[in-house]
Amino acid sequence: MKIKVSAEDGTVLATNIHNPAEDDLTLVLLHGFCMNSNSWARARSAVERACPTVRVISYDHRGHGHSGQGPRRSHTIDILADDLGRVLTTVAPTGRLVLAGHSLGAMTILAHLRRNPSTLDRVSGLCLVATASSRLSDHGGLARLLPAAVARALPSVADRIPTFFESAWAVARTVLSPALGTCGNCGRPSAAVLAELLASLRSLDESASLPLLRALPTVVLAGAFDRITPVGHSRTIAAAAPLSTLRVLPRAGHNLPLTHPQAVGRELVELVTKGCRQSSRNCPYSVVEGVNAVVASV
Repeated sequence: MKIKVSAEDGTVLATNIHNPAEDDLTLVLLHGFCMNSNSWARARSAVERACPTVRVISYDHRGHGHSGQGPRRSHTIDILADDLGRVLTTVAPTGRLVLAGHSLGAMTILAHLRRNPSTLDRVSGLCLVATASSRLSDHGGLARLLPAAVARALPSVADRIPTFFESAWAVARTVLSPALGTCGNCGRPSAAVLAELLASLRSLDESASLPLLRALPTVVLAGAFDRITPVGHSRTIAAAAPLSTLRVLPRAGHNLPLTHPQAVGRELVELVTKGCRQSSRNCPYSVVEGVNAVVASV
C-alpha cells in the first residue's frame, strides 16, 4: 500500500506499507544517498517471507524517488531525521520498532535518535549498513577529496549554475560507480538536493548519538572494499555499542542491500525475530526458521 506522509514543512514523503499487518512490531527501512526505497526490495522480501505478520515500512527521502523536493536548505541530515519522525508518527505511532538504514539512511536514524530520544523506548533493534557517524574523510574515504570549504559552497553553486553542477555530478557519479559497489540504482535528485546533502554529509558529526546505542541490540554491516564509508567507520560505531555485532562482508563495496541482499536480509530477519519476542504478542518464528527462509527466498 502506498501513502503520502506530509513532513513538517509540507514536503510529501512517498511511503510504502509493504505488509499492513497488525503486529506489534514494525520494521522501517531507510535508503541511501541518491537511491530510493526500491534498493531494499530483495532484503525486504526475505523479511516478508520469513516473518509475514510483521509490518514493513519503507519510504523515499525528500528529493529522492517519488517524494517531493523540499524548500531550499531543507535537504540536511537533521531535516531527514525529522522526516523519519513524521513517518513513524503517521504509520507506526505505537509498538516496537526495528530501524534499518543504509548509508545516509543509517545516519538519519542516528540523528533521529539524538533529536528524539523518546524513540529509544520503542526500539528493539538497529541495523546500520555501510555507514558512518562522523568525519567521512577519515579512514581513507573518498570524502577526503572534497574539501570542507568546497562542500559548504556547493548549495550556492547549484543555485547559481545548476547545469554546471549537474554535469559535474554526472562525471563524479560515473567515476564513483565502482566504489559504490553497483552501477545500477543511483538516482537523479536535482542539483539543489545533491548540493545540500553533499554539504551536510561532509560536515557529518553524529558522535553524540553513539552513546544512545549502548542498550540497543545493533547489527553493523560493512563492505570490506567500501570506499565511501570504509570499514573503520563501522568499527567506530560498533565499539560504542556493547550489544552490537559487526559483520564485515569480504569482497563487498558500499551498496550492500543491492549487491548482498541475502546477507542483509539474514540480519534483518534475526533482528525482527528477536524484536518480535520482545513485543506483547507471542512470536510465531524462531531465529533458525527465519534465517532458513532467507536462504530459500533471496
